[in-house]
Parts: sequence; structure tokens; C-alpha cells
Amino acid sequence: RLLAAARDRVSFEAVVVDAPPDLAGRATLKTLYDLGVPTTYVFLHAAAAELARASLVVVGADAVFSNGSVLARAGTFAVAALARAANVPVLVACEAYKFHDRVQLDAVAANELVDLGAVGGGAARKRHLRYDVTPATYVSAIATEHGLLPPSAVAVLVRELGAAEDKG
Repeated sequence: RLLAAARDRVSFEAVVVDAPPDLAGRATLKTLYDLGVPTTYVFLHAAAAELARASLVVVGADAVFSNGSVLARAGTFAVAALARAANVPVLVACEAYKFHDRVQLDAVAANELVDLGAVGGGAARKRHLRYDVTPATYVSAIATEHGLLPPSAVAVLVRELGAAEDKG
């Protein structure tokens, strides 16, 4: 809907918060730039100042678990925590097919490590987690093709979708 709003010339500004190793936010930055949306691009370590003036934080998700926690690119939890400290609502944009009936409490259980090579003369290896888990208490709502849901409603939707698949 943000992209539709931009196409309809609704006035808003965006801040893209990005982090290594993938710098995936650059694609979002380009899309917003191409649509003429005034956009600020910052790295995660500089996000606090930008989020303090935000009215809404929108993040994507790789998965949403039945307890409402969100598996997403590493740094999402930090952004959600900063938003919560600034009393800014966090909206997770996620298609319902990414909802899972299992529960995950941290990012360590299932994660990909990105090896960035040796540092310190080979004495240490530097690694980045690719994903982190944001607890449901940091999420204001989840936007899906089924509408806007509170995190507590994820388990209900997972059950309903599973029942519909069983009938179909």
C-alpha cells in the first residue's frame, strides 16, 4: 500500500535502514527513489535518530510464528526495539503463506551464518547472523492479504488456513 500511495502522490517520507552483509535495503531505496518518495538511507547503527522522528515503522518478514514473533533480516529486532522506545508503532508486512504453526523464541535455532573471512591476522573469524527474531510484544500489527492482524491472531489464522487446506 505504501507503493500505491506513492504512485497516487500521497505525500510521505521514508527512511530505509540497512545493514551488512547483504545491504538488501538498497533495492527498497531504489524503488522509493524511482517513485519520487523523499527517502533517507541509514545504516542500522544510525537508525535511532531517524526513528525518533518516525510515525510508523514498516518491516518485512521471512516468517511469522504462531506466537506472533517475526523471523526477518538481522537488525529487524533492533529497529523494532528502537521504535518501541520512541513509541512508534511497528507494522510487519507479510503474506500469510509465510505464517507457521511452530514457535521460535530466538534466532539461534535456525539461522544462516555469513562468513566474512578472517580478521585479526586469522586469529578470529567474523560472522554475521542473516536473521533475527522479533518478539510479538514489539509488533503493533501484521499486514497480510487477509487484512491487518494483531500478533495474537496469527495462531487463529494459521488454524483457519490449515482447515481450509484440509477441506480443499
